[in-house]
Amino acid sequence: MQSTDVTAGPGNEWWKSFHLPEMADLFLDARLPEVLRDTTGFLMRELRLPPAAHVYDQCCGSGSLSIALTKQGLKLTGADLCKEYVDRANAATVVEGDEFTDGSKPEFFCADAFEFVPSMPCDGVFNWYSSFGYSSDDQRNQSMLMRAFESLKPGGWLALDIPNLPFLLRSFQTEMKHEGVSQGRNVSVVRQSRIDIDEGLLRQTWTWQIENEAPIIRYSALRLYLPHQIKRMLEGCGFQAITMFGDLASTAIELDSPRLIITAQRPE
Repeated sequence: MQSTDVTAGPGNEWWKSFHLPEMADLFLDARLPEVLRDTTGFLMRELRLPPAAHVYDQCCGSGSLSIALTKQGLKLTGADLCKEYVDRANAATVVEGDEFTDGSKPEFFCADAFEFVPSMPCDGVFNWYSSFGYSSDDQRNQSMLMRAFESLKPGGWLALDIPNLPFLLRSFQTEMKHEGVSQGRNVSVVRQSRIDIDEGLLRQTWTWQIENEAPIIRYSALRLYLPHQIKRMLEGCGFQAITMFGDLASTAIELDSPRLIITAQRPE
């Protein structure tokens, strides 16, 4: 059994050895068309994006959202630390290139989102699918929000999508199983979860069973934040006009909202 064991303590960067190609197939690239449609609609609306806007996809994964937005006539820059995901995203731009409205393609970079800022200022930035809170160090997590702030033009908007902590605690599941196919092989993953009360972390053990291979184990730890804590972190970066939503229909956040989607503006 192959195991990457981490405790996600300070300085322990579990995310650098966490990702597998099979994860992209079962999760990142398995979004239903209507989910992509509703997500891109939310981003275009709540980021107040003008025509041909330049948008930064912070922690872009395999680029599915960036590619969908590019087809709407936007210019996308994406960054992710996982080279396999970035390679997959760049390959997808070749396959789907004819569908881009103006012939342009999104640009994807293998880079650390704690440090990366696009070379040109952006009209909007989004960080999606729980890609925030990887560190147990609050200041380091806030530095990712600071990079988003620095990536924006004055007046530009950020959208951040993370779990809504009250809902997560009220409906907590200790174990979940997903099954699918990756590269022609049957794949399953069992995700066991626990709340680390002392550290304020959602700790998870992922046991992957890939056809004709020994089990693979990965560990993750996500820092848990209440909505007001995220708001204070954003304010500390200089953001204003902070608004909290509970879904892609722009409904106000409630205790029973599964997601916490926050938008914030860099001042003019």
